[in-house]
Amino acid sequence: MTMAAPPSEWHLNAIIYPTFSEIVEALQDPGVSVSGTTKQARPTGVSRKKFVRIAKIATKLYKSVKKIYNPLGAQLDDNVSRGKDTLAIEILQSRKHVDTCNTDIAFHSYGANGMVYLIHNCAKYAGLDLAVRKFQQAHHHNIKTRSLTLNLANPLDTHFSKVRPK
Repeated sequence: MTMAAPPSEWHLNAIIYPTFSEIVEALQDPGVSVSGTTKQARPTGVSRKKFVRIAKIATKLYKSVKKIYNPLGAQLDDNVSRGKDTLAIEILQSRKHVDTCNTDIAFHSYGANGMVYLIHNCAKYAGLDLAVRKFQQAHHHNIKTRSLTLNLANPLDTHFSKVRPK
């Protein structure tokens, strides 16, 4: 019995996703305020938020995508923090805070004060598949851009070769 190849679109592969409860609990992450410091460990007075649970689920997703798709030529970086950060930012930018009465019943138990964070009102992945799709599109764009810049030895030569006077 041979195994079928995974779908080329990462977001369609159900194996890469954690459980629904893990996804929704991570999306509810309010973040922890962290004070900013300079390289000399002096406080800057600027505070930022760190989303630990979202970073954890982004790490899980990145590792599972890398494990399945790197042998097939995905060219995902071995440095997990690079991919994890990009995916975590995509998740954070995609999520929205909505009233629980406007969501699927599966989200009701995760709400606080009548509100719940989700990406899409889907009881399967809570919209995390949309963030994975955007991540894959950005990754493919970066690979194409990287290969173009590596292939062009001198971009001016290429530009002037196209613009020849008659």
